[in-house]
Amino acid sequence: LVLYGVSVQLGTSAGMTRDVLVAEKFAYDLNVVVAMPDIAIEDNQCIRAVAQSLDDGADISLGVFRADPSQRSDLGMVDVAQSSKVLSAVDKPQETTLEWAWLVMGWTPKMWRFVDPNTPHTGYAINPAIEAGFDVRAVRYEGRGWNMNTRQQYFDFVRTVGQ
Repeated sequence: LVLYGVSVQLGTSAGMTRDVLVAEKFAYDLNVVVAMPDIAIEDNQCIRAVAQSLDDGADISLGVFRADPSQRSDLGMVDVAQSSKVLSAVDKPQETTLEWAWLVMGWTPKMWRFVDPNTPHTGYAINPAIEAGFDVRAVRYEGRGWNMNTRQQYFDFVRTVGQ
């Protein structure tokens, strides 16, 4: 199951997590891949690669790209080992030396227990899953990613792809 643009914020900080939990009712026994609703990715193979990573044994798989330093405080950043194992995740850090941001997330059915409806999005399930010993992998892609949380970011994206 692939969920694109799974949420329009409902005026609550946990809008996306609640929308994903509604999807659990239909997808409780399926692998799920979610593309964040406010992003665009240049690499159309990323979603397939995340899904393949789950088929290859990952419990959680994150499609990550090397984030521009100016955007890192506005993205979910991950510490990725050379082996592609995700060591930790931090959402929108004020300052960070981390380079990899995740924009696509896939998981197997056993990850549902870590999804907390009181958190802003499913990314908050990453660290508890790592701590529980789950296999959390990063799928690196070289294409660009755009975060579009603000009007300015959206217009910057439109100008970039329109060139």
